[in-house]
Amino acid sequence: MPRKSEQFTESLIKSLLPEDKEYVKADNGLRIRVYPNGTKTWSFFKTAPNGVRKTVPIGDYPSISLKQAREVANRILGDMLKEGHDIATTKTGITFGEYMLSENYTRWSRATRNAHKEIMANLTNVIPTWIHRKQLRLFENTDFEKFVEDRLFGKGYEKPVKSSTINRNLNNIRSVFRHAFDNKEIKENPMDRFSNLKETDAVEKLSLTDDERKRLVAVSRDRTLPQANTRRHMEVFVELGLHTGMRSAELHSLKWKHIKNDRIHTIDFPKEAFGDKTKRLFQTVKKDITSMKIDSSSGIELTEDLAKLMRDNPNEASKLPVDIDYKDRGKLQGWYIEIDGKHTKSKKNRNVGIPEHLVKRIREYLWEREYKNTYEKYKDAVCPDENLNVVRSKHTTAMGVFDEVEIIPFKSVKTSFQTLCDIAGLKHVSIHTLRHDFCTQNIKRGTDIYTVKKFAGHADIRTTMRYVHALGKKDFDALEALHDEHSI
Repeated sequence: MPRKSEQFTESLIKSLLPEDKEYVKADNGLRIRVYPNGTKTWSFFKTAPNGVRKTVPIGDYPSISLKQAREVANRILGDMLKEGHDIATTKTGITFGEYMLSENYTRWSRATRNAHKEIMANLTNVIPTWIHRKQLRLFENTDFEKFVEDRLFGKGYEKPVKSSTINRNLNNIRSVFRHAFDNKEIKENPMDRFSNLKETDAVEKLSLTDDERKRLVAVSRDRTLPQANTRRHMEVFVELGLHTGMRSAELHSLKWKHIKNDRIHTIDFPKEAFGDKTKRLFQTVKKDITSMKIDSSSGIELTEDLAKLMRDNPNEASKLPVDIDYKDRGKLQGWYIEIDGKHTKSKKNRNVGIPEHLVKRIREYLWEREYKNTYEKYKDAVCPDENLNVVRSKHTTAMGVFDEVEIIPFKSVKTSFQTLCDIAGLKHVSIHTLRHDFCTQNIKRGTDIYTVKKFAGHADIRTTMRYVHALGKKDFDALEALHDEHSI
């Protein structure tokens, strides 16, 4: 039995209240469906001249007003009368969300864009539902204007965002429409008539001054600041960014097992050190340093590759029980970070050096953070060695205890980083500035441009060249002189 039709008015649509079950009201093919949660959705139902019956979704009310819904319905009806069968083909009706998730689009995106996963996540999580549900061919400038306004003022989002962020969102949306147009899914690209916002935000710094860098590091290390203990990881995060140039996603994926040293070797601990006959392994790095002293009643001294081993009170977590001293402090000493390609933008593995003093700080931080859990599992734990294996007083050394421990135990540190910048008085600085600074400082020190490209993991040398162009005239002249000196 045909559904009874009643003439729609704006007041009637507003007065439709949700019930226990969804229900539908219709007016000459234009239908509105009311769901129990209060959502109201427009659609158009009509029998085409070829006899095919089709329901075409239009969008949600009030995002789509009654007037707009009627205009869409009339346009659909006109197309049906003109082409006779258009509504029954796959040329119409596909929504933004359906096309975005189609095999055609995702296959193209995966094959052509390094940031495929990030872009798809942005389209899925940031672009609102009403855009996903709307048909591609029904978009107009007013739709994009509404999206921009909502993002600018934080309507429906946690907070407002900058123009540059909105432009990245628009570019991701634009890629869907451009692909749909190139594949003849839509007759025209509605985003051809919509321009990105003018970015009036301050340009992000490509490097820090020596004073800014000093202030940022000092603030990240200052344990007297409010909530400093909850930001203990930021000291490691900031210095890793400055010393390695790793991207934020790479830093968040970093575990202790990724910090390596090919000079690591294993020595036997003296039996007498703990007053029994059990040998214990100790991993250390080969280097020319002073003799090893074991602070125990035995008074034994060993000439080994370790400065000294202090058997402190294990409950005193503010100091790492192993205090390593060595000559030429600050050099790499063979330490490097192995970055897994599944976390890099280029999807390629790469290695980047890390100075020993920073490795030492990471060990101190991890031991302080994890020592309680360690002692719960190993009651006789004495100290970790240089590779964070746990040396025990009554059993053999527990190897690989810290391998799977995450260096940065949080998915996001944006708020903490901004707090540090505010305290340090830094403006126009983001987490990515740490990476910028790493590249710029390498260029200033005369590191070959292709080596910097390799360190940073840039896919294109032109990305690295921007740091050369960003140098001041004085710095650039010095760099040219350095190249001239070494060119033969």
